Amino acid sequence: MPIKRKDTSETEYIVVVDPMSTGATLAYHAQHHHGLRIICVWSDACPAELRGHSKHGVEYAGVVIHETGQIKATCAAIRKIAEPRDVFCGSEPGVECADELSKPACQKTAPASATTAARPAALAFPRGSGPA
Repeated sequence: MPIKRKDTSETEYIVVVDPMSTGATLAYHAQHHHGLRIICVWSDACPAELRGHSKHGVEYAGVVIHETGQIKATCAAIRKIAEPRDVFCGSEPGVECADELSKPACQKTAPASATTAARPAALAFPRGSGPA
């Protein structure tokens, strides 16, 4: 059951980049169980024929198509829809795009460790510093 909001000024938005597979499930649960609005970003690394593999029942507040090298344009397009509170990588093709969107240049406030969460453990934990 979605969280009931008093008015749209209380609505919070998140970005899900390439919301397929696990990312589609994340978008569905964020919307239907936490009352969040979803901004979908499709990276150009995600083949168009795979974009149909997203979860049915998710209503996007907006959809943005990202082109490599155009991160500022993508950030501007997202901000025309809403100011998101977080950025999530929805599937493997979107890792680099989500990483760029999570940087302070694209966020009014940087999300808590969004880039670290999306990276493989070898990058997030340099040798000798990984989890025990």
